[in-house]
Amino acid sequence: MEKQSKTPSSVAVYYLEEQQYASPHKNMPNMEDVKATKANNIFRESTIYKKAAAELVATFILVFAGCGGIMVEARDNVLTYVGVNAVFGLVIMAIIYSLGHISGAHINPAVSLAFSAVGKLSVKELPIYIVSQIAGATAAAALLNEIITNTSINVSVTVPVGNPFASLVVEFIITFILALVIFGTATDPKAHGRMAGVAVGGIAACNGLFAGTLSGCSMNPARSVGPALIAGNYNGVWVYIVGPVSGAICGAWFYKAISIQ
Repeated sequence: MEKQSKTPSSVAVYYLEEQQYASPHKNMPNMEDVKATKANNIFRESTIYKKAAAELVATFILVFAGCGGIMVEARDNVLTYVGVNAVFGLVIMAIIYSLGHISGAHINPAVSLAFSAVGKLSVKELPIYIVSQIAGATAAAALLNEIITNTSINVSVTVPVGNPFASLVVEFIITFILALVIFGTATDPKAHGRMAGVAVGGIAACNGLFAGTLSGCSMNPARSVGPALIAGNYNGVWVYIVGPVSGAICGAWFYKAISIQ
C-alpha cells in the first residue's frame, strides 16, 4: 500500500512509528531527538498564543488608560487636554518596554497590517493580532463604561471633526508619521532601538496634542472600534479604519524605500 507523505515537522515521529514493524536490525532514531522534535513543535504552536495574549492585554491597557483618561477629564476636569495626551504617550511607552519583546507591542491593527505589508509579520499571524487587539480594546471600553460613573464611554469615541474627508486626511498623515517613527526606531538594526519606546510614545503624544481637535487623533482602528462598539456610535468609524491603515502601510513602505541596507 502506498504511504501518504508526511510534513517535515512530523518526520521523526513517523519514522519511529514505522520502525515498530520493520526489521530489528535497522537503526533506530535517537529517542532524545524524537522528544526534542515533539517539544519544538509544541513550542512553535504555543508561541502565537502568547503573542496574542500579549497583544490583547497591551491593547486593553492602552484603551483602559487612554480612554479612561478622556472619561475622567470629561467628568472631573482634572487632567486637561495636555494631560490626556500625556496619558496616551506614557502608557504606549510603558507597553513597548514591558511587552515589546514578546509580541512587538503593535497594539494597533494598522501597525500590524504595516508590518505584514513589508514582510515583518506573517500572514498567518496577522488576523490573530488584529482580533486580539480589537478584543482587548472592546473589553477595556466595556469595563470603563461600567466603573466610571456619571459619564459614558461615548465621550471617548472618535468622530470626524467637520468634514469626514478632512479628518481622513489628518488620520492618514499622523499615522504615516507614527509608522515612520516605529519602523525607524524599532525595526532597523542601525537605529537606537533602546529608545524606541520613548520615540513612539513621544510621537503619539505629539500627534494627539496638535491633531486631537482636527480629527480626534485615533491612529488606531482598535482604539476607535472598541469604544464605538460599546457606545453603539458608529458615526464616521470608517475614517478611523481607512485613514490609519493606509497611513501606516504607506509609512512602512516609505521607510523601507529610503532605509540604507
